[in-house]
Amino acid sequence: MTKANLSPLDQTLMNRSRAKQPYPDAKIVREQQLRAVKPLPADYAPAAIRGDGPGARLAMDALIHLSVTWTNISDAAKDSDMTKLAPAARRSYDAAAAKLRATQATIDAQIAHYTTQINERIAPRIDAALASEIRGFLRGQDMWTITKAAKEDSRVSSALLTAPAVLTGLKEDEISRVRKVATEAHAPEQAALMKETIAAGNRIAKAQDFIVTGLGSKSVAWEIEAKEPDAVKALRQ
Repeated sequence: MTKANLSPLDQTLMNRSRAKQPYPDAKIVREQQLRAVKPLPADYAPAAIRGDGPGARLAMDALIHLSVTWTNISDAAKDSDMTKLAPAARRSYDAAAAKLRATQATIDAQIAHYTTQINERIAPRIDAALASEIRGFLRGQDMWTITKAAKEDSRVSSALLTAPAVLTGLKEDEISRVRKVATEAHAPEQAALMKETIAAGNRIAKAQDFIVTGLGSKSVAWEIEAKEPDAVKALRQ
């Protein structure tokens, strides 16, 4: 389309000089990027923990500490002097990381404790002769009969779960079924706490991995930035 075919308005706009596009100051952009801290994902917020058992409460307390630390560091990073921000952020980050590690260790110990409790209930100590008799009676029976017996009497599950597979005649998946039924029947409370605690532990483990890049890398960057003036000064001496 030629200029003659344009409307008066289009011709006027066409003749106007284009305004220069503003470009952001590189130093300001770098400063903003350096200080920016991404929000803590909901996966690592206290509300992500389910349950009210000891493990869940420990995990929630650790994530509350992490959430507060994250917010405080994020707010301070907006305008604090870098020489003050760097060491303060490092101390806060180290404290949060240490709390997560300690929580993970305690949760692992709780899981081991629940495992012991469950085993004591589904596989109590019984006379060897009785165990042999139970296995002989159930050998060749269908799984419905076997799991029903294990559900009704922990001595049955003990005889099956504490013996080599060759003595029970059961396959690996069948032994797993016996363990599951016995656990539901004889250790339901411990099993529920175990499940809750494992979930809490997994959440804490992931949080530990996440903060390394989310806060740890920022702390390192700020420490480098805070020391940079001194490094340049030293080169000139």
